[in-house]
Amino acid sequence: MGQVLKTLDPKECCSRIISNKTNVVLKITSVSSDLLNRENLKSLNNKERAEVLARIFFNEFVEI
Repeated sequence: MGQVLKTLDPKECCSRIISNKTNVVLKITSVSSDLLNRENLKSLNNKERAEVLARIFFNEFVEI
């Protein structure tokens, strides 16, 4: 990636860095939300529990 950044103009380089950091923050937020949902699973009925688990599974394999 270092070689790629050397060939980009400074504005594009900064834009890519900010975009990457934003994606990391969004992923961390998503994982934190999923962990909270896992803690709350005990109070959900079977259908609600299945929906939460499906959302967690989907988020694990889809890049933000």
